[in-house]
Amino acid sequence: FRATPQWFISMDHDHLRERAVAAIHATRWRPSYGEDRIAAMVSGRPDWCISRQRTWGVPIPILACSACSSQDHLVYIDHPDFFSHVADLFARAGSDAWFGQTGPGEQTTAYPDEATAVACLLPAGISCPDCGQRENLARRFEIVDVWFESGASHAAVLAREGLSWPADLYLEGHDQYRGWFHSSLLVAVNGHDDRAPYRRVVTHGFTLDGEGRKMSKSRGNTVSPMDIVADKGADILRLWVSMVNFLEDMAFSQESLTRQSDAYRKIRNTFRYILGNLNDFAPDEDLVPVADMDALDRHVLHLFDELRTRVLEAYEKTELHVVAHGLYQFCGVTLSSFYLDIIKDRLYTHAPASPARRSAQTALWLMGSGLCRLVAPILSFTSEEVWQQLPRLPGQKDSVHLETFPEATGAGSEDASLWKAVHALRDEVARNLEVARSTGIIRSGLDARVTFSWDGDLPGFRQEYGLEWSDFTARMGNRLAELFIVSQVILTSDGQSEGETVADGPLVGLSIAVVHHPGLKCPRCWNYVTELAADSPFPDVCGRCAPRLSAGLADGAWADSAGGE
Repeated sequence: FRATPQWFISMDHDHLRERAVAAIHATRWRPSYGEDRIAAMVSGRPDWCISRQRTWGVPIPILACSACSSQDHLVYIDHPDFFSHVADLFARAGSDAWFGQTGPGEQTTAYPDEATAVACLLPAGISCPDCGQRENLARRFEIVDVWFESGASHAAVLAREGLSWPADLYLEGHDQYRGWFHSSLLVAVNGHDDRAPYRRVVTHGFTLDGEGRKMSKSRGNTVSPMDIVADKGADILRLWVSMVNFLEDMAFSQESLTRQSDAYRKIRNTFRYILGNLNDFAPDEDLVPVADMDALDRHVLHLFDELRTRVLEAYEKTELHVVAHGLYQFCGVTLSSFYLDIIKDRLYTHAPASPARRSAQTALWLMGSGLCRLVAPILSFTSEEVWQQLPRLPGQKDSVHLETFPEATGAGSEDASLWKAVHALRDEVARNLEVARSTGIIRSGLDARVTFSWDGDLPGFRQEYGLEWSDFTARMGNRLAELFIVSQVILTSDGQSEGETVADGPLVGLSIAVVHHPGLKCPRCWNYVTELAADSPFPDVCGRCAPRLSAGLADGAWADSAGGE
Protein backbone atom coordinates (compact mmCIF):
# COMPACT_ATOMS: atom_id res chain seq x y z
CA PHE A 1 0.00 0.00 0.00
CA ARG A 2 1.07 3.56 -0.55
CA ALA A 3 -0.45 6.84 0.53
CA THR A 4 -0.60 9.37 -2.30
CA PRO A 5 -2.51 12.61 -2.76
CA GLN A 6 -5.53 12.16 -5.03
CA TRP A 7 -8.47 14.19 -6.29
CA PHE A 8 -11.91 13.38 -4.88
CA ILE A 9 -15.50 14.38 -5.39
CA SER A 10 -17.07 14.65 -1.97
CA MET A 11 -20.33 12.72 -1.77
CA ASP A 12 -21.58 14.85 1.10
CA HIS A 13 -20.65 18.27 -0.25
CA ASP A 14 -23.77 20.20 -1.21
CA HIS A 15 -25.85 17.06 -0.34
CA LEU A 16 -24.73 15.22 -3.51
CA ARG A 17 -25.47 11.82 -1.96
CA GLU A 18 -29.06 12.69 -1.00
CA ARG A 19 -29.73 14.37 -4.35
CA ALA A 20 -28.43 11.32 -6.22
CA VAL A 21 -30.63 8.93 -4.22
CA ALA A 22 -33.67 11.11 -4.93
CA ALA A 23 -32.87 11.03 -8.65
CA ILE A 24 -32.65 7.22 -8.49
CA HIS A 25 -36.15 6.99 -7.07
CA ALA A 26 -37.45 9.31 -9.83
CA THR A 27 -36.20 6.85 -12.49
CA ARG A 28 -37.94 3.71 -13.78
CA TRP A 29 -35.80 0.59 -13.31
CA ARG A 30 -36.14 -2.85 -14.90
CA PRO A 31 -35.84 -5.18 -13.16
CA SER A 32 -37.45 -3.24 -10.35
CA TYR A 33 -34.97 -4.43 -7.74
CA GLY A 34 -32.32 -2.39 -9.58
CA GLU A 35 -33.69 0.74 -7.90
CA ASP A 36 -32.95 -0.54 -4.40
CA ARG A 37 -29.63 -2.01 -5.50
CA ILE A 38 -28.11 1.21 -6.84
CA ALA A 39 -29.73 3.33 -4.12
CA ALA A 40 -27.98 1.20 -1.49
CA MET A 41 -24.67 1.58 -3.34
CA VAL A 42 -24.91 5.36 -3.50
CA SER A 43 -26.12 5.66 0.11
CA GLY A 44 -23.11 3.75 1.45
CA ARG A 45 -20.34 4.63 -0.98
CA PRO A 46 -17.24 6.67 0.03
CA ASP A 47 -16.10 9.83 -1.73
CA TRP A 48 -15.33 9.32 -5.41
CA CYS A 49 -11.62 9.24 -6.25
CA ILE A 50 -11.45 10.63 -9.78
CA SER A 51 -7.68 10.75 -10.34
CA ARG A 52 -5.50 7.95 -11.70
CA GLN A 53 -1.76 7.62 -12.31
CA ARG A 54 -1.47 6.29 -15.85
CA THR A 55 0.67 7.09 -18.87
CA TRP A 56 -2.41 7.61 -20.99
CA GLY A 57 -5.80 9.26 -20.58
CA VAL A 58 -7.41 12.66 -20.30
CA PRO A 59 -5.33 14.85 -17.95
CA ILE A 60 -6.72 16.69 -14.97
CA PRO A 61 -5.66 20.31 -15.78
CA ILE A 62 -3.74 21.29 -12.69
CA LEU A 63 -0.79 23.72 -12.51
CA ALA A 64 0.69 23.61 -8.99
CA CYS A 65 3.24 25.91 -7.37
CA SER A 66 6.24 23.95 -6.09
CA ALA A 67 7.37 26.84 -3.88
CA CYS A 68 4.12 27.15 -1.99
CA SER A 69 2.95 23.51 -1.91
CA SER A 70 3.87 21.08 0.85
CA GLN A 71 3.37 17.35 1.38
CA ASP A 72 -0.10 17.86 2.78
CA HIS A 73 -1.10 21.07 1.05
CA LEU A 74 -1.26 21.70 -2.72
CA VAL A 75 -1.39 25.27 -4.03
CA TYR A 76 -2.72 25.30 -7.59
CA ILE A 77 -4.35 27.54 -10.21
CA ASP A 78 -8.13 27.51 -9.91
CA HIS A 79 -8.91 30.61 -11.96
CA PRO A 80 -11.92 30.11 -14.28
CA ASP A 81 -10.10 31.82 -17.17
CA PHE A 82 -7.40 29.16 -16.92
CA PHE A 83 -9.91 26.32 -17.25
CA SER A 84 -11.67 28.06 -20.15
CA HIS A 85 -8.32 28.53 -21.89
CA VAL A 86 -7.41 24.85 -21.47
CA ALA A 87 -10.87 23.76 -22.66
CA ASP A 88 -10.49 25.85 -25.82
CA LEU A 89 -7.01 24.44 -26.39
CA PHE A 90 -8.25 20.86 -25.98
CA ALA A 91 -11.14 21.56 -28.37
CA ARG A 92 -8.64 22.68 -31.04
CA ALA A 93 -5.72 20.32 -30.50
CA GLY A 94 -7.06 17.49 -28.33
CA SER A 95 -6.24 16.66 -24.73
CA ASP A 96 -2.69 15.63 -25.68
CA ALA A 97 -1.97 19.38 -25.78
CA TRP A 98 -1.40 19.05 -22.03
CA PHE A 99 1.57 16.79 -22.69
CA GLY A 100 3.06 18.61 -25.68
CA GLN A 101 2.57 20.80 -28.71
CA THR A 102 0.39 19.27 -31.40
CA GLY A 103 0.02 20.50 -34.97
CA PRO A 104 -2.87 19.58 -37.29
CA GLY A 105 -2.55 15.92 -38.24
CA GLU A 106 0.83 15.65 -36.46
CA GLN A 107 2.04 13.71 -33.46
CA THR A 108 2.48 15.47 -30.13
CA THR A 109 5.91 16.99 -29.60
CA ALA A 110 6.98 17.33 -25.97
CA TYR A 111 7.41 20.83 -24.63
CA PRO A 112 11.12 21.75 -24.50
CA ASP A 113 10.79 22.73 -20.84
CA GLU A 114 8.17 23.33 -18.19
CA ALA A 115 8.28 27.10 -18.57
CA THR A 116 7.23 26.74 -22.20
CA ALA A 117 4.41 24.39 -21.19
CA VAL A 118 3.11 26.83 -18.58
CA ALA A 119 3.33 29.71 -21.02
CA CYS A 120 1.19 27.76 -23.50
CA LEU A 121 -1.34 26.50 -20.99
CA LEU A 122 -1.72 29.51 -18.65
CA PRO A 123 -3.12 32.85 -19.91
CA ALA A 124 -1.15 35.99 -19.18
CA GLY A 125 -1.97 37.78 -15.96
CA ILE A 126 -2.64 34.64 -13.92
CA SER A 127 -0.11 33.41 -11.34
CA CYS A 128 0.16 31.46 -8.09
CA PRO A 129 -2.58 32.64 -5.71
CA ASP A 130 -0.16 32.48 -2.73
CA CYS A 131 3.18 33.89 -3.92
CA GLY A 132 1.97 35.67 -7.06
CA GLN A 133 4.76 34.15 -9.17
CA ARG A 134 4.62 32.01 -12.34
CA GLU A 135 8.14 30.57 -12.53
CA ASN A 136 7.50 27.81 -9.96
CA LEU A 137 4.27 26.59 -11.60
CA ALA A 138 4.40 23.11 -13.12
CA ARG A 139 1.95 20.60 -14.58
CA ARG A 140 0.49 17.68 -12.67
CA PHE A 141 0.00 14.47 -14.65
CA GLU A 142 -2.90 12.69 -12.99
CA ILE A 143 -5.57 11.60 -15.45
CA VAL A 144 -9.34 11.55 -15.01
CA ASP A 145 -10.86 8.25 -13.88
CA VAL A 146 -12.23 6.59 -17.04
CA TRP A 147 -15.53 6.02 -15.23
CA PHE A 148 -15.88 9.77 -14.92
CA GLU A 149 -15.35 10.03 -18.68
CA SER A 150 -17.99 7.41 -19.48
CA GLY A 151 -20.27 9.02 -16.92
CA ALA A 152 -20.06 12.29 -18.84
CA SER A 153 -20.97 10.64 -22.18
CA HIS A 154 -24.60 11.77 -21.95
CA ALA A 155 -23.50 15.41 -21.94
CA ALA A 156 -21.59 14.92 -25.20
CA VAL A 157 -24.04 12.63 -27.01
CA LEU A 158 -27.32 14.33 -26.11
CA ALA A 159 -25.96 17.78 -26.91
CA ARG A 160 -26.16 16.91 -30.61
CA GLU A 161 -28.78 18.58 -32.74
CA GLY A 162 -32.11 16.79 -32.73
CA LEU A 163 -31.53 15.01 -29.41
CA SER A 164 -32.78 15.96 -25.97
CA TRP A 165 -31.57 15.45 -22.41
CA PRO A 166 -32.07 13.18 -20.48
CA ALA A 167 -31.92 9.93 -22.44
CA ASP A 168 -35.10 7.87 -22.75
CA LEU A 169 -33.25 4.65 -21.92
CA TYR A 170 -29.91 3.37 -20.66
CA LEU A 171 -29.35 -0.32 -21.49
CA GLU A 172 -26.44 -2.38 -20.19
CA GLY A 173 -25.50 -5.52 -18.24
CA HIS A 174 -26.35 -5.93 -14.58
CA ASP A 175 -22.72 -5.27 -13.64
CA GLN A 176 -23.14 -1.59 -14.52
CA TYR A 177 -25.02 -0.60 -11.34
CA ARG A 178 -21.54 -0.07 -9.93
CA GLY A 179 -20.20 1.28 -13.23
CA TRP A 180 -21.79 3.29 -16.02
CA PHE A 181 -25.24 3.79 -14.43
CA HIS A 182 -23.55 4.91 -11.22
CA SER A 183 -20.98 7.32 -12.66
CA SER A 184 -23.46 8.81 -15.15
CA LEU A 185 -25.87 9.49 -12.31
CA LEU A 186 -23.33 11.35 -10.15
CA VAL A 187 -21.99 13.45 -13.03
CA ALA A 188 -25.51 14.38 -14.14
CA VAL A 189 -27.00 15.15 -10.72
CA ASN A 190 -24.17 17.53 -9.96
CA GLY A 191 -24.64 19.51 -13.18
CA HIS A 192 -28.24 19.05 -14.38
CA ASP A 193 -30.61 20.29 -11.67
CA ASP A 194 -30.57 17.11 -9.56
CA ARG A 195 -31.82 14.93 -12.42
CA ALA A 196 -30.56 11.54 -13.60
CA PRO A 197 -29.33 11.38 -17.22
CA TYR A 198 -31.91 8.69 -18.00
CA ARG A 199 -35.67 8.30 -17.65
CA ARG A 200 -35.48 4.50 -17.67
CA VAL A 201 -32.76 1.93 -17.06
CA VAL A 202 -32.90 -1.68 -18.26
CA THR A 203 -30.27 -4.25 -17.34
CA HIS A 204 -29.65 -7.64 -18.91
CA GLY A 205 -27.81 -10.81 -18.02
CA PHE A 206 -24.78 -12.36 -19.67
CA THR A 207 -24.67 -14.94 -22.44
CA LEU A 208 -23.67 -18.44 -21.31
CA ASP A 209 -22.54 -21.35 -23.45
CA GLY A 210 -24.43 -24.63 -23.73
CA GLU A 211 -22.78 -25.88 -20.51
CA GLY A 212 -23.87 -22.82 -18.52
CA ARG A 213 -20.45 -21.13 -18.44
CA LYS A 214 -20.13 -17.40 -19.05
CA MET A 215 -18.85 -16.71 -22.55
CA SER A 216 -15.42 -15.07 -22.55
CA LYS A 217 -12.50 -14.68 -24.94
CA SER A 218 -10.12 -16.27 -22.45
CA ARG A 219 -12.19 -19.48 -22.38
CA GLY A 220 -12.58 -19.46 -26.13
CA ASN A 221 -16.27 -20.30 -25.87
CA THR A 222 -17.67 -17.20 -27.56
CA VAL A 223 -19.80 -17.28 -30.71
CA SER A 224 -19.57 -14.46 -33.22
CA PRO A 225 -22.97 -12.92 -33.96
CA MET A 226 -21.81 -12.27 -37.52
CA ASP A 227 -21.20 -16.00 -38.04
CA ILE A 228 -24.80 -16.66 -37.02
CA VAL A 229 -26.05 -13.88 -39.29
CA ALA A 230 -24.09 -15.29 -42.22
CA ASP A 231 -25.51 -18.78 -41.59
CA LYS A 232 -29.10 -18.12 -40.57
CA GLY A 233 -29.80 -14.43 -41.05
CA ALA A 234 -30.03 -11.55 -38.61
CA ASP A 235 -33.72 -11.96 -37.76
CA ILE A 236 -33.31 -15.48 -36.35
CA LEU A 237 -30.64 -14.20 -33.98
CA ARG A 238 -32.85 -11.22 -33.08
CA LEU A 239 -35.76 -13.61 -32.43
CA TRP A 240 -33.60 -15.73 -30.12
CA VAL A 241 -32.60 -12.65 -28.12
CA SER A 242 -36.26 -11.63 -27.88
CA MET A 243 -37.52 -15.08 -26.89
CA VAL A 244 -35.27 -15.46 -23.84
CA ASN A 245 -35.75 -13.59 -20.58
CA PHE A 246 -32.84 -11.20 -21.03
CA LEU A 247 -33.04 -9.98 -17.43
CA GLU A 248 -31.26 -13.18 -16.41
CA ASP A 249 -28.16 -14.92 -17.76
CA MET A 250 -28.99 -16.64 -21.05
CA ALA A 251 -27.67 -20.01 -22.20
CA PHE A 252 -26.91 -20.14 -25.92
CA SER A 253 -26.48 -23.25 -28.05
CA GLN A 254 -27.00 -24.34 -31.63
CA GLU A 255 -30.00 -26.37 -30.44
CA SER A 256 -31.67 -23.26 -29.02
CA LEU A 257 -30.96 -21.41 -32.26
CA THR A 258 -32.54 -24.26 -34.25
CA ARG A 259 -35.70 -23.93 -32.18
CA GLN A 260 -35.85 -20.25 -33.00
CA SER A 261 -35.39 -21.09 -36.68
CA ASP A 262 -38.56 -23.18 -36.50
CA ALA A 263 -40.42 -20.38 -34.72
CA TYR A 264 -39.20 -17.86 -37.28
CA ARG A 265 -40.35 -20.11 -40.12
CA LYS A 266 -43.84 -20.30 -38.62
CA ILE A 267 -44.11 -16.50 -38.44
CA ARG A 268 -42.67 -16.04 -41.92
CA ASN A 269 -44.99 -18.67 -43.44
CA THR A 270 -47.95 -16.91 -41.85
CA PHE A 271 -46.98 -13.73 -43.66
CA ARG A 272 -46.52 -15.70 -46.89
CA TYR A 273 -50.05 -17.08 -46.59
CA ILE A 274 -51.48 -13.62 -45.96
CA LEU A 275 -49.60 -12.04 -48.87
CA GLY A 276 -50.49 -14.90 -51.19
CA ASN A 277 -54.19 -14.33 -50.61
CA LEU A 278 -54.10 -10.54 -51.03
CA ASN A 279 -52.81 -10.50 -54.61
CA ASP A 280 -56.17 -9.22 -55.94
CA PHE A 281 -57.05 -7.10 -52.90
CA ALA A 282 -56.92 -3.29 -52.98
CA PRO A 283 -57.59 -1.98 -49.44
CA ASP A 284 -58.80 1.42 -50.62
CA GLU A 285 -61.48 -0.29 -52.72
CA ASP A 286 -62.17 -3.72 -51.23
CA LEU A 287 -62.10 -3.22 -47.45
CA VAL A 288 -65.30 -4.45 -45.80
CA PRO A 289 -66.51 -2.43 -42.77
CA VAL A 290 -65.92 -4.41 -39.59
CA ALA A 291 -69.63 -4.33 -38.74
CA ASP A 292 -70.44 -6.02 -42.06
CA MET A 293 -67.82 -8.75 -41.82
CA ASP A 294 -68.43 -12.44 -41.29
CA ALA A 295 -68.75 -13.42 -37.63
CA LEU A 296 -65.66 -15.64 -37.75
CA ASP A 297 -63.62 -12.78 -39.21
CA ARG A 298 -64.80 -10.42 -36.49
CA HIS A 299 -63.90 -13.03 -33.89
CA VAL A 300 -60.32 -13.42 -35.09
CA LEU A 301 -59.93 -9.62 -35.30
CA HIS A 302 -61.08 -9.42 -31.70
CA LEU A 303 -58.36 -11.95 -30.78
CA PHE A 304 -55.87 -9.81 -32.71
CA ASP A 305 -56.95 -6.70 -30.78
CA GLU A 306 -56.36 -8.57 -27.53
CA LEU A 307 -52.89 -9.58 -28.77
CA ARG A 308 -52.17 -5.99 -29.80
CA THR A 309 -52.99 -4.73 -26.29
CA ARG A 310 -50.72 -7.34 -24.67
CA VAL A 311 -47.86 -6.67 -27.08
CA LEU A 312 -47.93 -2.89 -26.67
CA GLU A 313 -48.03 -3.22 -22.88
CA ALA A 314 -45.08 -5.63 -23.03
CA TYR A 315 -43.09 -3.25 -25.25
CA GLU A 316 -43.75 -0.45 -22.77
CA LYS A 317 -42.45 -2.68 -19.95
CA THR A 318 -39.50 -3.91 -22.06
CA GLU A 319 -40.81 -7.48 -21.75
CA LEU A 320 -39.57 -8.55 -25.17
CA HIS A 321 -40.03 -12.26 -24.46
CA VAL A 322 -43.76 -11.60 -23.87
CA VAL A 323 -43.91 -9.83 -27.24
CA ALA A 324 -42.06 -12.57 -29.13
CA HIS A 325 -43.92 -15.49 -27.56
CA GLY A 326 -47.29 -13.74 -27.98
CA LEU A 327 -46.70 -13.08 -31.69
CA TYR A 328 -45.43 -16.62 -32.26
CA GLN A 329 -48.42 -18.12 -30.42
CA PHE A 330 -50.86 -16.01 -32.42
CA CYS A 331 -49.28 -16.94 -35.77
CA GLY A 332 -48.79 -20.61 -34.92
CA VAL A 333 -52.03 -21.39 -33.10
CA THR A 334 -54.73 -18.74 -33.60
CA LEU A 335 -53.97 -18.25 -37.28
CA SER A 336 -52.20 -21.29 -38.71
CA SER A 337 -53.99 -23.98 -36.70
CA PHE A 338 -57.39 -22.31 -36.58
CA TYR A 339 -58.40 -19.36 -38.71
CA LEU A 340 -56.26 -19.75 -41.83
CA ASP A 341 -57.30 -23.38 -42.27
CA ILE A 342 -60.98 -22.56 -41.98
CA ILE A 343 -61.03 -19.69 -44.48
CA LYS A 344 -59.26 -21.61 -47.26
CA ASP A 345 -62.67 -22.65 -48.60
CA ARG A 346 -63.84 -19.04 -48.81
CA LEU A 347 -60.58 -17.80 -50.29
CA TYR A 348 -60.18 -20.56 -52.87
CA THR A 349 -63.73 -21.51 -53.90
CA HIS A 350 -65.89 -18.38 -53.57
CA ALA A 351 -66.16 -15.89 -56.41
CA PRO A 352 -63.21 -13.45 -56.14
CA ALA A 353 -65.31 -10.36 -55.40
CA SER A 354 -67.90 -12.11 -53.24
CA PRO A 355 -68.68 -10.45 -49.89
CA ALA A 356 -67.62 -13.57 -47.99
CA ARG A 357 -64.20 -13.68 -49.66
CA ARG A 358 -63.65 -9.93 -49.36
CA SER A 359 -64.53 -10.19 -45.66
CA ALA A 360 -61.82 -12.83 -45.14
CA GLN A 361 -59.34 -10.76 -47.15
CA THR A 362 -60.14 -7.70 -45.07
CA ALA A 363 -59.35 -9.65 -41.91
CA LEU A 364 -56.10 -10.90 -43.47
CA TRP A 365 -55.08 -7.40 -44.52
CA LEU A 366 -55.86 -5.83 -41.16
CA MET A 367 -53.94 -8.53 -39.30
CA GLY A 368 -51.09 -8.65 -41.82
CA SER A 369 -50.61 -4.88 -41.69
CA GLY A 370 -50.88 -4.89 -37.90
CA LEU A 371 -48.64 -7.90 -37.27
CA CYS A 372 -46.01 -6.48 -39.61
CA ARG A 373 -45.78 -3.33 -37.49
CA LEU A 374 -45.97 -5.15 -34.16
CA VAL A 375 -43.09 -7.47 -35.05
CA ALA A 376 -40.97 -4.77 -36.74
CA PRO A 377 -38.79 -3.93 -33.67
CA ILE A 378 -37.79 -7.62 -33.45
CA LEU A 379 -37.87 -9.01 -37.01
CA SER A 380 -36.77 -5.74 -38.56
CA PHE A 381 -35.64 -7.18 -41.91
CA THR A 382 -38.53 -9.61 -42.39
CA SER A 383 -41.12 -6.98 -41.52
CA GLU A 384 -39.66 -4.59 -44.08
CA GLU A 385 -39.69 -7.36 -46.69
CA VAL A 386 -43.36 -8.04 -45.94
CA TRP A 387 -44.26 -4.35 -45.93
CA GLN A 388 -42.86 -3.90 -49.44
CA GLN A 389 -45.21 -6.64 -50.73
CA LEU A 390 -48.29 -5.74 -48.68
CA PRO A 391 -51.07 -3.74 -50.38
CA ARG A 392 -51.17 -0.35 -48.67
CA LEU A 393 -53.66 2.44 -48.22
CA PRO A 394 -52.83 5.85 -49.70
CA GLY A 395 -50.77 7.80 -47.18
CA GLN A 396 -49.12 4.81 -45.56
CA LYS A 397 -45.34 5.12 -45.34
CA ASP A 398 -42.91 3.49 -47.75
CA SER A 399 -41.12 1.72 -44.90
CA VAL A 400 -42.67 -0.15 -41.98
CA HIS A 401 -40.08 1.50 -39.72
CA LEU A 402 -41.58 4.91 -40.48
CA GLU A 403 -45.04 3.71 -39.44
CA THR A 404 -46.64 3.72 -35.99
CA PHE A 405 -48.03 0.70 -34.17
CA PRO A 406 -51.51 -0.33 -35.40
CA GLU A 407 -54.73 0.96 -33.96
CA ALA A 408 -57.30 -1.55 -32.70
CA THR A 409 -59.65 -2.89 -35.36
CA GLY A 410 -62.66 -2.34 -33.08
CA ALA A 411 -64.11 -5.77 -33.83
CA GLY A 412 -65.59 -6.00 -30.32
CA SER A 413 -66.07 -9.02 -28.11
CA GLU A 414 -69.66 -10.01 -28.85
CA ASP A 415 -70.43 -13.73 -28.50
CA ALA A 416 -67.17 -14.36 -26.63
CA SER A 417 -68.69 -17.35 -24.80
CA LEU A 418 -70.05 -18.72 -28.05
CA TRP A 419 -66.62 -18.73 -29.67
CA LYS A 420 -64.98 -20.11 -26.55
CA ALA A 421 -67.34 -23.08 -26.89
CA VAL A 422 -66.49 -23.41 -30.59
CA HIS A 423 -62.78 -23.67 -29.78
CA ALA A 424 -63.38 -26.31 -27.10
CA LEU A 425 -65.67 -28.37 -29.34
CA ARG A 426 -63.23 -28.06 -32.25
CA ASP A 427 -60.42 -29.46 -30.09
CA GLU A 428 -62.61 -32.45 -29.19
CA VAL A 429 -63.58 -33.06 -32.83
CA ALA A 430 -59.93 -32.77 -33.90
CA ARG A 431 -58.99 -35.50 -31.44
CA ASN A 432 -61.70 -37.81 -32.86
CA LEU A 433 -60.67 -37.02 -36.43
CA GLU A 434 -57.09 -37.95 -35.62
CA VAL A 435 -58.25 -41.31 -34.24
CA ALA A 436 -60.27 -41.91 -37.43
CA ARG A 437 -57.27 -40.93 -39.54
CA SER A 438 -54.91 -43.24 -37.67
CA THR A 439 -57.30 -46.19 -38.03
CA GLY A 440 -57.76 -45.64 -41.77
CA ILE A 441 -61.40 -44.49 -41.68
CA ILE A 442 -60.51 -41.18 -43.34
CA ARG A 443 -57.45 -39.65 -44.95
CA SER A 444 -58.34 -35.98 -44.42
CA GLY A 445 -60.93 -33.99 -42.51
CA LEU A 446 -63.04 -33.38 -45.63
CA ASP A 447 -63.54 -37.15 -45.98
CA ALA A 448 -65.48 -37.13 -42.71
CA ARG A 449 -69.07 -36.93 -41.65
CA VAL A 450 -69.33 -36.10 -37.95
CA THR A 451 -72.40 -36.88 -35.86
CA PHE A 452 -73.08 -35.17 -32.52
CA SER A 453 -75.56 -37.05 -30.36
CA TRP A 454 -76.88 -36.22 -26.90
CA ASP A 455 -79.77 -36.99 -24.62
CA GLY A 456 -81.32 -33.94 -22.98
CA ASP A 457 -79.22 -30.84 -22.32
CA LEU A 458 -75.56 -30.65 -21.32
CA PRO A 459 -75.46 -29.03 -17.86
CA GLY A 460 -71.66 -28.74 -17.87
CA PHE A 461 -71.81 -26.82 -21.13
CA ARG A 462 -74.26 -24.31 -19.66
CA GLN A 463 -72.18 -23.92 -16.52
CA GLU A 464 -68.93 -23.37 -18.44
CA TYR A 465 -70.13 -21.13 -21.26
CA GLY A 466 -73.27 -19.50 -19.91
CA LEU A 467 -75.58 -20.69 -22.70
CA GLU A 468 -77.71 -23.73 -23.39
CA TRP A 469 -76.42 -26.44 -25.71
CA SER A 470 -79.64 -26.16 -27.70
CA ASP A 471 -79.03 -22.41 -28.20
CA PHE A 472 -75.49 -23.11 -29.32
CA THR A 473 -76.53 -25.68 -31.92
CA ALA A 474 -79.33 -23.42 -33.17
CA ARG A 475 -76.92 -20.54 -33.73
CA MET A 476 -73.86 -22.42 -34.97
CA GLY A 477 -75.22 -25.66 -36.38
CA ASN A 478 -75.08 -24.56 -40.02
CA ARG A 479 -71.43 -23.48 -39.67
CA LEU A 480 -69.99 -26.39 -37.72
CA ALA A 481 -68.87 -28.32 -40.81
CA GLU A 482 -67.03 -25.22 -42.05
CA LEU A 483 -65.44 -24.55 -38.66
CA PHE A 484 -64.33 -28.15 -38.19
CA ILE A 485 -63.27 -28.48 -41.88
CA VAL A 486 -65.35 -31.62 -42.47
CA SER A 487 -67.88 -32.35 -45.19
CA GLN A 488 -70.93 -32.71 -42.96
CA VAL A 489 -72.05 -32.35 -39.35
CA ILE A 490 -75.22 -34.10 -38.17
CA LEU A 491 -76.90 -33.03 -34.92
CA THR A 492 -79.23 -35.48 -33.18
CA SER A 493 -80.73 -35.35 -29.72
CA ASP A 494 -81.87 -38.97 -29.62
CA GLY A 495 -78.82 -40.04 -27.66
CA GLN A 496 -78.16 -42.89 -30.10
CA SER A 497 -74.60 -42.87 -31.40
CA GLU A 498 -71.82 -45.30 -32.12
CA GLY A 499 -69.22 -42.66 -31.34
CA GLU A 500 -67.19 -41.96 -28.25
CA THR A 501 -68.93 -40.13 -25.41
CA VAL A 502 -67.06 -37.31 -23.72
CA ALA A 503 -66.35 -38.42 -20.16
CA ASP A 504 -65.45 -35.17 -18.43
CA GLY A 505 -65.39 -31.42 -18.82
CA PRO A 506 -68.15 -29.09 -20.07
CA LEU A 507 -68.96 -31.44 -22.99
CA VAL A 508 -69.59 -34.49 -20.79
CA GLY A 509 -72.53 -36.48 -22.16
CA LEU A 510 -71.93 -35.50 -25.79
CA SER A 511 -71.25 -38.38 -28.18
CA ILE A 512 -69.07 -37.77 -31.25
CA ALA A 513 -68.98 -40.25 -34.14
CA VAL A 514 -66.72 -39.95 -37.20
CA VAL A 515 -67.35 -41.95 -40.40
CA HIS A 516 -66.28 -41.61 -44.00
CA HIS A 517 -68.85 -39.58 -45.91
CA PRO A 518 -70.72 -41.94 -48.28
CA GLY A 519 -71.39 -39.31 -51.00
CA LEU A 520 -69.59 -37.91 -54.01
CA LYS A 521 -66.44 -35.78 -53.80
CA CYS A 522 -66.59 -32.38 -55.51
CA PRO A 523 -63.43 -32.05 -57.64
CA ARG A 524 -63.32 -28.31 -56.99
CA CYS A 525 -63.77 -27.83 -53.24
CA TRP A 526 -63.12 -31.47 -52.20
CA ASN A 527 -66.23 -31.56 -50.02
CA TYR A 528 -68.40 -34.69 -50.15
CA VAL A 529 -72.06 -34.19 -51.12
CA THR A 530 -75.02 -36.46 -51.81
CA GLU A 531 -75.19 -35.29 -55.44
CA LEU A 532 -73.47 -32.89 -57.85
CA ALA A 533 -75.12 -29.87 -59.50
CA ALA A 534 -76.31 -31.80 -62.56
CA ASP A 535 -78.86 -29.16 -63.64
CA SER A 536 -76.41 -26.23 -63.62
CA PRO A 537 -74.00 -24.93 -66.29
CA PHE A 538 -71.33 -26.74 -64.24
CA PRO A 539 -72.66 -30.28 -63.76
CA ASP A 540 -69.35 -31.73 -62.55
CA VAL A 541 -69.17 -29.70 -59.33
CA CYS A 542 -71.25 -29.50 -56.14
CA GLY A 543 -74.20 -27.23 -55.50
CA ARG A 544 -71.99 -24.82 -53.56
CA CYS A 545 -69.38 -24.39 -56.27
CA ALA A 546 -71.73 -24.07 -59.27
CA PRO A 547 -73.23 -20.66 -58.32
CA ARG A 548 -69.78 -19.41 -57.27
CA LEU A 549 -68.41 -20.22 -60.69
CA SER A 550 -71.35 -18.47 -62.32
CA ALA A 551 -70.82 -15.40 -60.13
CA GLY A 552 -67.10 -15.32 -60.92
CA LEU A 553 -67.77 -15.44 -64.64
CA ALA A 554 -70.51 -12.82 -64.39
CA ASP A 555 -68.23 -10.23 -62.75
CA GLY A 556 -65.41 -10.98 -65.17
CA ALA A 557 -63.04 -12.42 -62.61
CA TRP A 558 -62.71 -15.68 -64.53
CA ALA A 559 -63.23 -14.35 -68.03
CA ASP A 560 -60.39 -16.50 -69.34
CA SER A 561 -61.48 -19.70 -67.60
CA ALA A 562 -64.98 -20.46 -68.95
CA GLY A 563 -66.10 -23.85 -67.83
CA GLY A 564 -64.58 -23.66 -64.36
CA GLU A 565 -61.15 -23.76 -62.75
